[in-house]
Amino acid sequence: ITNEFSAGAVGWYRGHGVIGHMDVEWKNPENQNWVEVMDTSIQMMIRPWNSRFAGLIHISQLNNVPTWSDFDDDYLDIPEHNKAYPVLLKNEPNFVEITKDIIRKSDVVTVTTEFLHKKFSEYNENVKIIPNAFNDYRYKMPSEPSDNARILWRGTESHRMDLIAFNEPIKQVNHYMKEWQWYFNGNNTWWFTMGMQNCFEGEEVVAGQDGARQPELAPHPAHFGRGEA
Repeated sequence: ITNEFSAGAVGWYRGHGVIGHMDVEWKNPENQNWVEVMDTSIQMMIRPWNSRFAGLIHISQLNNVPTWSDFDDDYLDIPEHNKAYPVLLKNEPNFVEITKDIIRKSDVVTVTTEFLHKKFSEYNENVKIIPNAFNDYRYKMPSEPSDNARILWRGTESHRMDLIAFNEPIKQVNHYMKEWQWYFNGNNTWWFTMGMQNCFEGEEVVAGQDGARQPELAPHPAHFGRGEA
């Protein structure tokens, strides 16, 4: 499994955390070489987006090693307000075209949603949907349905469009279901929850190198959130 961050959430719930019971070895794309690729049965790449990933898939093709690329986000349409956008653009100005080329050359591409399936199928005929799911063989947690009248939402500012897209419907439901409690966990959600009844807010503190709170950007409409699970 080739993934930039071994302890990253996506690499865990989409990669080695799910198929860890198999004979799997994690590699950072920056440290992987052609010898290791040759000794691999299948190369799975999590969110491949840069020239390093593109080089690895080229080596895989030369050595007849099948490549499986997995995406849970729309890397072809990251909105500029998303914190990831300037980082990707700085490190790989042509990352969108590189990602398209990786999708084209992959033997199989897996995505989380119908939206991504339709979009990525423009570049590869073998795109499959694997939804995010609870890893029930690793976490043996009993199913205990709750009668609590509570709704919880959690997300950083990168997911603000998910809230904004359903702003009015959520507030309408809140108006008619006055006995329900709503919990919003994220970065400064008052702008959305203002005026809602039985609404509680929590914050995730995101500090910079100097320990100061980071400024938050106003969101703009985009399809990025539709690629999420």
